[in-house]
Amino acid sequence: MDITVVKLIVPFLTSVIGAALGAMFTLSKTKKEKIWDEKRDLYNRVIVALEDSLYWAEQTRATCFCEYTCSIPSNIQESERELSRLSITGELIMDKGFFELLVDTNKQLRILRFNGYEDSKGLSEKEISEGLGRYAYKVRKVIEYSLPKLIEIARKDLPNKM
Repeated sequence: MDITVVKLIVPFLTSVIGAALGAMFTLSKTKKEKIWDEKRDLYNRVIVALEDSLYWAEQTRATCFCEYTCSIPSNIQESERELSRLSITGELIMDKGFFELLVDTNKQLRILRFNGYEDSKGLSEKEISEGLGRYAYKVRKVIEYSLPKLIEIARKDLPNKM
């Protein structure tokens, strides 16, 4: 083989292989970043919904027992719906521990909601208010238990940026 042909082919092959490896590396990194962006969004939605529910629980409990409240409304129905939705769809992308804790938390909140509704049937307005206060206290306890654990799991799932 002629030496000039080798001098032309070697740099060409080297550049093609380098470009292919660079593209594979970039594509792999982009996919990982895209997956983390999706995870971060889901984790954020769960944490915001739980924080809103926690806020609602504390404001409701305080109102029912004639304590000071700041009276800023919460979106408790939206938060409950978001938690229910993500406790089904989140399994596709969330960390397994995060997802399992989310499902358990949502289940506990649903049970509390159902029991609270059932217990309020046939009660006077005062009894309903006191029952709502107790319900809000229980909701707060469930969320205060789960929220720090969910945040810790999400933090551990963060990619190393350094």
